[in-house]
Amino acid sequence: MPDEVAGEPQLSTEETRAVAEMLDSISVGGIEIDMAFYGEGENPTFMLASYSNIPPGVPPEGLLRGAGGGIIGAGGTADVEDIQTRARGAITYSCIPFSGKLFPTDSASADGLACVWAEGEDIWLLMDLTTTAIDSAVDHADSIHLSLAS
Repeated sequence: MPDEVAGEPQLSTEETRAVAEMLDSISVGGIEIDMAFYGEGENPTFMLASYSNIPPGVPPEGLLRGAGGGIIGAGGTADVEDIQTRARGAITYSCIPFSGKLFPTDSASADGLACVWAEGEDIWLLMDLTTTAIDSAVDHADSIHLSLAS
């Protein structure tokens, strides 16, 4: 994972390491998940995950619905039926609104958008806690996509 995304440094706290280790231990059909949190201090503003070894025919929206289900399962809310898409160049971004705690110890819920896009054979997921506006979240996702591609 990159050391920085959208001007935010990668976080390395006890909680972010625990979540990353949990995801590393999950094995679903050979899919590999790599993720990192980004922000200042101990407050994440972005969570970025890459999914590789995706079986053929699995659309990014399928992983987005799965992420939304995970948010709901953790006690948050996600409208998995309200998928909004935006194109930037050759990339299509699909996003859903969500609300919930990122970590069990969080005292308050966070609102944001979860967005996915395909990058070659991988699918990327961005949880953007800086905005609830679709175009702003897609701008962040596109900026991250462009930095990953360079």
